[in-house]
Amino acid sequence: MRVLLVLAPEWTVETPPLAIASLAAWLEQHGHTTRCLDLNLRAYRESPDHQARRLWDLHSQSQWLDEQGKKTCSLLWPILSRGLEEAVEDFAPEIVGFSLFATNLATSMALAEHAKKLRPELPVVFGGPPCHSDAEDGGQSYFLCFDPIDAVVKVEGEMALTALVEDLAANGRLTRAVPGSIVRLGGAHVHGGEGDKVARLDALPLPLFRDLPPGNYLRKALPIQGSRGCVARCTYCAEAGWWGQYRYKTPARVVDEMRDGMERYGVRSFVFVDSLINGSLPKLREMASEIVRQGLDVEFEGNARVHPQMDAEMFALLKRAGCRQLKLGIESGSDEVLRAMKKGTRTADAMQVLRHAKHVGIEASTDWLVGYPTETWRNYLETLWFIAKHRDYLGVVNANPDGAAVLPGARLHSNPEKWSVDDLRSHSDWSGPGGMNSRRVRRLKGHFFKRWVRWMGIHQAN
Repeated sequence: MRVLLVLAPEWTVETPPLAIASLAAWLEQHGHTTRCLDLNLRAYRESPDHQARRLWDLHSQSQWLDEQGKKTCSLLWPILSRGLEEAVEDFAPEIVGFSLFATNLATSMALAEHAKKLRPELPVVFGGPPCHSDAEDGGQSYFLCFDPIDAVVKVEGEMALTALVEDLAANGRLTRAVPGSIVRLGGAHVHGGEGDKVARLDALPLPLFRDLPPGNYLRKALPIQGSRGCVARCTYCAEAGWWGQYRYKTPARVVDEMRDGMERYGVRSFVFVDSLINGSLPKLREMASEIVRQGLDVEFEGNARVHPQMDAEMFALLKRAGCRQLKLGIESGSDEVLRAMKKGTRTADAMQVLRHAKHVGIEASTDWLVGYPTETWRNYLETLWFIAKHRDYLGVVNANPDGAAVLPGARLHSNPEKWSVDDLRSHSDWSGPGGMNSRRVRRLKGHFFKRWVRWMGIHQAN
């Protein structure tokens, strides 16, 4: 079967998309032909002016969401529609899959509708983290209420998408809901039950970047995944539910993947896309030691949890192995808010990790969540004071100027009453208890936070 895998904007344009590259490799290992279509990169490259390209800045993500996302899609529609038309005509796919994230729902839905206009018989499948919480009660699927979509994959895609493709190959149409999917059959939304996940990640084939040359992206680097899932269960995070149980590749396999990237694609820079690179400190230590032992000339970066057991010796080893940056989810300078988030960390732990990173020359890029539902003004000021006290240790600061969001799949979203979220109308339109941290207040906090960081002389992500 010919399978077209599509990434619509908005997503990073720094490195190729790992999700569709990994699915392509798995499908081809199972005898299918694939093409990866990165319309996100194409829209960025062909945007009419510099102002349009600013839509890919971190602080412009709200421009891709809800009703505003539809307006942004209209702006880029000539580029997006032409790209899909060319792929459908040239590749003649027998099924098309869209890789979904919170920031590309509007564009993916518009492109799915366009695909059906081009080829009404072409099955369209949606998959990705936003699909995990779809129809949690076993009822109507939100996505399948949208006519162009024929199936939704609710779990990581390798097994469920392959089973759908093989059902299509055997019967000429989708005839059943495979485990991990919801399929529209005869007007009904049929659930396939719990889906299987890849238990042993070393069994995954190497990602296939044939259609996604790293040289086309802003950085000549490759994304790499050493694990799936997370050891934490923070209330605001939508990733943990999507991936399920924490699993990791063996350190030897991760190093082999780096070597393959160097030899096959000519890169030496790698970006770990794991929820956290340090979910298992023994495995992280073993990986870094193996890179040093083999003398690989690589550099890498990744997300990391503030971990009190990461000592000076561990940071020194990571530096020798080529780690240039760790993106730390500190989130708040208030221990009270960290407890409410179920972070399992303290501000004292963050101070220690920041100092270790600075000492060995690893840049600390930090994420902050302003306007958590129960964050008081005092908590907010504690965060500003933390940043002021540790400004010499903070390499880059990342925060959404519109404040905290309640994302589908997160515990805040699935059980808002328990986690003090009131009047939840959308990911961005909600308030905390008694009207605390309304949308207006969160924006006020977010924009002053941005000014405060600038006054402190700290670099901010775009």
